[in-house]
Amino acid sequence: MIRGRIRAGQSAADAAAAARATLGAASFPSRDSKSRGLPSLNYDHAGREPSPLRPAMLEPMSPEAIDLCLVGGDIVDVQAGATRRAAVGIHGDRIVAIGADAQIARRARQVADVAGQTIVPGYIEPHGHVILANPVEFAGAVLPGGTTMAVTDTLPLMLLARPDRLAGLLEQLAGLPMKFRWLIRLHPQSFAETGERFSLPTVRTLWRLPSAAAVGEVTGWVDVLQGDADLTGKIRAARDEGKPVEGHAAGASFERLAALARAGFTSCHEAVSAEDVRDRLRAGLVTMLRHSSIRPDLPDLLKAVTREEIASGRVMLTADGPTPAFIADRGYLDHLLEVAISAGISPIDALRMVTVNPARYYGIQDAGQIAVGYRADVNVIPDLSHMTPTVVIADGKIVARNGALTVGLASPAWRETFEPAALPRLPAGAFTARENTPGMRLVNDVITEPVP
Repeated sequence: MIRGRIRAGQSAADAAAAARATLGAASFPSRDSKSRGLPSLNYDHAGREPSPLRPAMLEPMSPEAIDLCLVGGDIVDVQAGATRRAAVGIHGDRIVAIGADAQIARRARQVADVAGQTIVPGYIEPHGHVILANPVEFAGAVLPGGTTMAVTDTLPLMLLARPDRLAGLLEQLAGLPMKFRWLIRLHPQSFAETGERFSLPTVRTLWRLPSAAAVGEVTGWVDVLQGDADLTGKIRAARDEGKPVEGHAAGASFERLAALARAGFTSCHEAVSAEDVRDRLRAGLVTMLRHSSIRPDLPDLLKAVTREEIASGRVMLTADGPTPAFIADRGYLDHLLEVAISAGISPIDALRMVTVNPARYYGIQDAGQIAVGYRADVNVIPDLSHMTPTVVIADGKIVARNGALTVGLASPAWRETFEPAALPRLPAGAFTARENTPGMRLVNDVITEPVP
């Protein structure tokens, strides 16, 4: 039975009576065993010792300052690798209390009964693309499935937006309930003219935005190995300011991956086999395991974790750039989580790959956990085998129920942000040549073959 109904206007006594006061603890063993010969992860990309996550400081609260309380559920502690029965109290956009149901419920303005369900952190996409969809529509499509943050490529926006409007656009999109965090491109992916859009002063301004998580993805990894002065200079500058560098080292050997790590790369999402995963981890790169309409590789990639007992702390799950149809038919990170569990990953290890692991890697200090002081991005799921939420909470507000948005998402002023496109008029008389050309048959989302 789907629960999670808000009972507004309850008295403190009624809320306390309705809530369950008994606490329980059920541990789930972690598969996060020590890796074999792999370097330890340093999450500080400026070369310093890693520091613990520090949630935002909370303002002093009155005893009644809880806007919403979730009671009756089990919370997942992704750090400890265990679950326990506890209520979650939310004030504004922060988690402010975790404890006995009755104790927190009596201080709450609203109480949500999630009895029998499980409370987990909002999911974080570590490497996304929105080139196939309007960013706001993308956010609205993935938010009901529990994705409350997505670290996303900026290339289409950097190529098309007015340069003087781009920073404002990125910050505005970062303020949606599905929070965009950005990968700032250092070069175009094609032979398009770079100009000022990709100059060092321009990209440095962008990577200094509060919403910028990293630079990349760097598709020109061969240029990096060949010592391209412009690209290597930008990578050094970004690393000097503590920014991660997301690589795109498709087909690179272990030796080349190690050279890219020395050149400043910190991660890569281009593994297509378990051996590729191991090579990237051995080279010191955080590794994102992809599963989408283009490359549904996750079961094979996860063999590096399930069979070789590689530690999962430097591994994340990514949908990369799936088609809108894939998202509509199967879901997003909620789908990837269930694929991972079916492949033999423990539910809590799988959750780590889309919560605390990406938050730590990108230095997002107030996301990825159910803990006091952290951002109130919370999913209520039926159980640890079913990762599509019945309720999604983002920034402390219920934004989706049972797969449907319950809030509207504000769109930027697109016409004021992008250069207008003037298409030429072509009269029928302009087409005078006749030619027979072969057709193409679509084999899958990215591969075609000629048709005579």
